[in-house]
Amino acid sequence: MTKKIKKNHTINRDASWMYFNRRILDEAANTANPLLERLSFLGIYSNNLDEFFRVRVATLQRMVEIEENIHPKNQDSKKILKKVLKLNEEYTHDFESIFLGLHTELQNENIYLIDESQLTTRQEEFINTFYNEELMNSLFPILVSRMSVEPELNDKSIYLAVKISSSEKK
Repeated sequence: MTKKIKKNHTINRDASWMYFNRRILDEAANTANPLLERLSFLGIYSNNLDEFFRVRVATLQRMVEIEENIHPKNQDSKKILKKVLKLNEEYTHDFESIFLGLHTELQNENIYLIDESQLTTRQEEFINTFYNEELMNSLFPILVSRMSVEPELNDKSIYLAVKISSSEKK
């Protein structure tokens, strides 16, 4: 008599969510998409990941602690958390690579990532007004907490990619 082994063909929701967000990252890498849309996809990916870690990963970490204290033989949450963190590590490398490539492509189009210390007073006033009146409700932040590129990007900062040009006649 042969024993039938039942295989589980389901994917945990947290791993599934990581795979979904990976598809967004793939859109950022897709050169068939317009350059600024690709940058937006990086922002969406980053924003999604930030929320996922604040909610789901924090919950998984609490579940691991509970399982270790109450049900030490049940390690389901620990396995899921390990899988999610491994996927995140892999995707972070890809994110950084895509971002660096986009950074170069943006510069080729005369679009530069700069910080507030590089602005004139007039440029700063223009950007503040433009941001408050036009952009504030439609931006997606890009989380770059583990990147070190030139120019150096800082944790907990928001970067806005803009093209500044003079319309004044000389």
